[in-house]
Amino acid sequence: MDRPLESVTLVVALALLAPGAARAAEPKPAPEAVQHVLDCMAEPSDAKRVTCYDTAAARLRDALKSGQIVALEHEAIMAARRQAFGLTLPAFDLFGRGDRPEPIVSISAKIEGVSRDRDGRLVVTLEGQGAWRQTDVRELSPLPRPGMTASVERGALGSYFMDAGGPFKMRVQRDR
Repeated sequence: MDRPLESVTLVVALALLAPGAARAAEPKPAPEAVQHVLDCMAEPSDAKRVTCYDTAAARLRDALKSGQIVALEHEAIMAARRQAFGLTLPAFDLFGRGDRPEPIVSISAKIEGVSRDRDGRLVVTLEGQGAWRQTDVRELSPLPRPGMTASVERGALGSYFMDAGGPFKMRVQRDR
């Protein structure tokens, strides 16, 4: 795949638009084009098995080309999960096959920009990790600056805390 993160973004966008998406109790069966390949293993005759694989591989290739099936490598999935850290997503497992993936509890990135919203709270934009808005009223000193590295960690009850190297952490929420 030439552009794995663009494909991941497309998968995320399509999943967010899917109405009534919910976490399945059991893993879903393989897509039809993949199942055809798996079914060929049961063919006892070598000649029929080769013919079956050729036909099934052509179906799988066509499904991949048309976008009906999207193949993602584990690293692309993990990169998408890191990018989505702090966003509220629908309650379904987009990148899993029934197993519970290791939760991401923190991220670190360079600060791209720092501004204040109309209420005077900080908005810190991290490289590749979106914008994070301060939700508490704590005044930080020194203020975070572009080029510094900040980390955001998950707190209790859906909260997040940003550490930008000062003596205090600020409570934040993901904006975009």
